[in-house]
Amino acid sequence: MYYDINDIETEGQRVPTTFNVTVPHLGHIVGNTETIESGTVLELPLWLAGQLSTVQVDNDAETTFVSLEEPAVFSPDVINALKSAPVSLDLAEQSTVFTNLALHWLQMFDFPELANVLYDAVQQRSAEIYDYAVAQRGAQPQFDESERQLYRLVHGVMRNMRAWQAFGQ
Repeated sequence: MYYDINDIETEGQRVPTTFNVTVPHLGHIVGNTETIESGTVLELPLWLAGQLSTVQVDNDAETTFVSLEEPAVFSPDVINALKSAPVSLDLAEQSTVFTNLALHWLQMFDFPELANVLYDAVQQRSAEIYDYAVAQRGAQPQFDESERQLYRLVHGVMRNMRAWQAFGQ
């Protein structure tokens, strides 16, 4: 099985979680040796928080070990900034893997506003990435990791196309 480094980094992003039950002998996570009390809010890596949020405490209950809270990178302020100026918002400042984190989050939760805003932003930002990769004028925009990959891909294609055109002359 192949693991993409960006997926590994995304899965390692810490997200706020609230413990729904008291968990004995797991206190070392919060700096003690006893228990994590129900209601404790911790930031856990996405891979662990996602797993714990789907595991039921017992077969009869619908209670899971933790509830995931919305990460700060998807706060209303960030969503509104992404709506109003998707090209000028520095996504990498929010998270170096903002786009991948949003995609992972959307796979776990129904968040139509984030889905719509992300769709529009990716379209507009992709056009800017293409323009910058082709012209390479002005200051380089702040890209998150998925946008850097797109930039490298477009830049490489354009370089190869120019070489091919020069070869044919």
